[in-house]
Amino acid sequence: MKTRAYYIDDSGCSIEVTGYDVVRLKKKDPGKWKDVIFYSRHRNVEDRLEMYLRTSKTKSYFCYLPNQEEKLQRVGGGESIEHYLFKKALCQIKSVELRMYHRGKLNKFQINITKAIDEFKITSDGKDYYLDIYFEFVSPGTFYGIKFGNKFGLEVCNTNHVDDVKKQALKKAGIAVVEHKLSSKLKYRYKEEDSTEDKEREYMERVKSIVSFLMVNLIVDYSSPDFKAVESLMVKHKSLKAESEKLNKNIEDLNSRNDRLQRDLMESKKLNKDIENLNSRNNRLQKDLNELSISAKNDQLAINGLRNELEKYCSMGFFGFILNKVRKKG
Repeated sequence: MKTRAYYIDDSGCSIEVTGYDVVRLKKKDPGKWKDVIFYSRHRNVEDRLEMYLRTSKTKSYFCYLPNQEEKLQRVGGGESIEHYLFKKALCQIKSVELRMYHRGKLNKFQINITKAIDEFKITSDGKDYYLDIYFEFVSPGTFYGIKFGNKFGLEVCNTNHVDDVKKQALKKAGIAVVEHKLSSKLKYRYKEEDSTEDKEREYMERVKSIVSFLMVNLIVDYSSPDFKAVESLMVKHKSLKAESEKLNKNIEDLNSRNDRLQRDLMESKKLNKDIENLNSRNNRLQKDLNELSISAKNDQLAINGLRNELEKYCSMGFFGFILNKVRKKG
């Protein structure tokens, strides 16, 4: 039994109704609904099963027409009431915080939802796939607002996770997709056959009041063209920064080398100055030595003259010496 089904309107579109909707519509226009055939809410048209409306004093729900057991076993019973109601409640939320592990880090960012569409169809390689909810959002200044291009898909995991085939198809379609595991705290406490409009409305209000954040897993990563452009610039900036740091290191090494050379030059200048001082001192000493040499030569000449005179006087004898002195005086 299901609380909801499709019927085909005059334009050929599938319209979703509840059993309670049909009861009210029948009261307004009984003839229109007399021979209407209802269909299960399976996503693929070829999987849908024919249904009829069953009513009682307190309940209205849809049942499968007989002789469809084999197909029902193949396609399954379709979406659970819990999954459906939780999804519908999320579509009415205007703001929520997403918490998501990405690249080994828990990321938190607030989003303001501008559009929410459930059962959003995406075609990839000629085949149709459906997102539980398609969101468009704004999140000024956040990394993921730019990265996701302000849109993403959300899959509500109640029992089965998204399979790899669907993940690959969604990746080709160019949209980020996250998966949220339905919390046990938000379980719908009633079986579908016991569900009523009031119970469903109460549950959806409870979901909207409790859900301030959604813990999600990123199952299909996506980077928007704008993000890729920014990322490319960031890579170039990182490369230029590394090159700049390398050049700065080279400049530091050259400056250090220049400082050493300047110190060596100063030391060389100091040594040259010392050499100049030594050369000047050597020149003075050489000059003094030359003067002493000349003086010594003169002294030697004087000594030699005296020695000659002495030898001369010695050869004269005492009386000869006296006689020579007398002669010089006369």
